[in-house]
Amino acid sequence: MAKRVGEKREEIFGKKAADLFTKAQTDEGLSKKLLSDPKGVLKEHGIDVPEGISDETMNMVVGAGLSLN
Repeated sequence: MAKRVGEKREEIFGKKAADLFTKAQTDEGLSKKLLSDPKGVLKEHGIDVPEGISDETMNMVVGAGLSLN
C-alpha cells in the first residue's frame, strides 16, 4: 500500500516537523517565516536542529508510491 505524503514526511522528519510542514502548506505567513528563518521556526515549535545543520531550503518532490489522500 502506498504511503500518504504526511506519513512519509513523519518517517523522514519526525512528527513535530511533519506537522509543521503540513501546516505551512496552508498558512502563508508560516510558510514565509519558515523560508526566511527555518532554524528559528523549528525551535519555536520544539524541534531541535543539530549543530552543523545549515539554513538551506530543501525542495521535496512527491514521487511514485505516495498518495495525496
